[in-house]
Amino acid sequence: MNRFPKILAAALAAAFLLSAATYTFPQAARERVPFKRLYNENSIFCSPSKNALVTKVQLEVLFSSERCENESSPEVEFDKQSLLSYRVGGDCMMKVAIDIQAVRSERKYLVFIENTWGGCRAGGVRRGWIVTEKIPDGYSVEFRELKIDDPENTLDALRPRLRKTEPDRRYFTREIQAKQIELHNCVSAAEGDPVVIRDRESLDDAIRKDASRQ
Repeated sequence: MNRFPKILAAALAAAFLLSAATYTFPQAARERVPFKRLYNENSIFCSPSKNALVTKVQLEVLFSSERCENESSPEVEFDKQSLLSYRVGGDCMMKVAIDIQAVRSERKYLVFIENTWGGCRAGGVRRGWIVTEKIPDGYSVEFRELKIDDPENTLDALRPRLRKTEPDRRYFTREIQAKQIELHNCVSAAEGDPVVIRDRESLDDAIRKDASRQ
């Protein structure tokens, strides 16, 4: 008789676990937030160094420095807008897509950064500014980076498929003509030590040394 309560309790626990496994917990409502990306890839010192919410004072301090005096500061109306910075690493052919969502119930902004690698062996960085709506006081900003390293997205994987379909406009052929040229006084680059040409004198010296080997 004492076993019945234990069996009943076990059955109720199993039923609860099964119902919990099939129950979909509600997710906080998210709202897409419009934004504008401002690229500044060429400026190393005046570009964002991390993912962050940037204040007006921080921006003014950065662009008031001597190394940024010739750079243009992002145009932001801080009374109506907020400025975010992003910086992600990858390879030299990486692509970055960004999406911003607001979770009002949690007083939070989510910045999704999709970092897709392109299959290049060299390293690369993508950085820039994001201008969006004014983020209210008391809200937090959370950056979430999704790194994608899919072989289907690399150029080596794309080329066979491109050959089967219409040619990609990035790859084209051009008719060229070859003609004979005079190689007198040229320096052989295939033999001997590497040659560094700094000026006319070093060029003449390299030509003399190359001629002495013949």
